[in-house]
Amino acid sequence: MTDALVPLLAKTMVALLALLAAHGGQSAAIFAPRSASPTHTQGAAAASFVPPAANRRPVGGAPPSSPFGDRQGQARELTGLRTRTSRTFTTGSGDRLTRISAASTNYQDASGKYQPIDDTLVPTRAQGYSYRNRSNRYTLSLPADIGGAPMRIEAGGAWLTSSLVGARGRGRAAGTTDVFPNVLSGVTVTEVANADGVDEVLTLAGPSAPATCARRSATFFRT
Repeated sequence: MTDALVPLLAKTMVALLALLAAHGGQSAAIFAPRSASPTHTQGAAAASFVPPAANRRPVGGAPPSSPFGDRQGQARELTGLRTRTSRTFTTGSGDRLTRISAASTNYQDASGKYQPIDDTLVPTRAQGYSYRNRSNRYTLSLPADIGGAPMRIEAGGAWLTSSLVGARGRGRAAGTTDVFPNVLSGVTVTEVANADGVDEVLTLAGPSAPATCARRSATFFRT
């Protein structure tokens, strides 16, 4: 703070304190620059402001961990108000909370109703495949061995199959992710089921890994 500002701030503080005192109030505890001269405070203005008891009572407490506070257990979802990116909840008192996401949180089933998305990989009995995502508007199917069958994505009566030529190796599925380590020399493939699509990541172990990888893909439509 510059020396020129110190007297100005001090005079402003004294003017505010004097105004409070003139209206029957005590002086407020306002920040004063340390270098301000003590002669800038006058009479009652030097006293510390003590708020009335009503203003000193704690109100509210810490913010609740949930928007519903202690009524979390009473919250229920209004499933009829679901959209692709939102869910709405209510409590017994009538309060409502809508949670909106940038990504999809629900998908429409065959009857047109919105259902929660769950892309956790679960076992499947589909021939040639070991895992599929549990529930979404698309179905991702993954083989136990990346060389045993191509990755398959199906949605709306059409499907895509894709595989790396020459890749072989068993995957390790956990959550929404299936990792196929070292399926080509120095190449690890990771498949991730997301709310709005599938991510495939190829990780190269180092300079000795192939500079290019050949892929075989095909698209099919039901007629």
